[in-house]
Amino acid sequence: MDEKKWHEADAQIPQVSHVIESVAAGIDAAAADLERELAAERSTPG
Repeated sequence: MDEKKWHEADAQIPQVSHVIESVAAGIDAAAADLERELAAERSTPG
């Protein structure tokens, strides 16, 4: 960005957005897995 290549940066926004969305989906899936495991652990007597 120091070279002020704004058009080039604008063109990459969709790609970066897709990467961020993919990472967020992975985090959501990991959180759901963790919640599921914690719920199973809490419901198991012992």
